[in-house]
Order: sequence, then C-alpha cells, then structure tokens
Amino acid sequence: DGKRMVSFRNRFITGGGSKDYAEWNAMVSAGKASVRRNVWIYGGDDFFALTASGAKAALKDGESLCPEDFPREATQ
Repeated sequence: DGKRMVSFRNRFITGGGSKDYAEWNAMVSAGKASVRRNVWIYGGDDFFALTASGAKAALKDGESLCPEDFPREATQ
C-alpha cells in the first residue's frame, strides 16, 4: 500500500506464455530470483521468489526488506 515502506509477499506465480515469464527466468539466471518449476498446486505454473540481492535491488529509497521474508538481511 506504500505506507509501510517494507517489502511484501516475496512470491510470484507465472507460467510459459505469460508476458512476464521470460523476465522472471532472466532474473533467475542473473541470481536475482529463485524458481520452483511446475508446481502442481498452481496448476503447473512456476513459483518465483526474489533472492536477497534481487529484493534489495527492487527497493525504493526509504524502503526496507520484510523480516519475515528476509530475516538476516532485514536486521542488518
């Protein structure tokens, strides 16, 4: 909502053919995200999550990482 200034829900579900699928796979290749492929509970789509370095790169000025998603990095 922009009021808390903390990252929120480090997960993204998408699959082949979607407009953002290639970008998420590129982030995985660059070490900015991780992926679990073909997750049955998501209908076979892939589950992506940012790594700590990817999440830090996405932060805007004044924002911080959520300690639930990034416990080590949020306390530094």
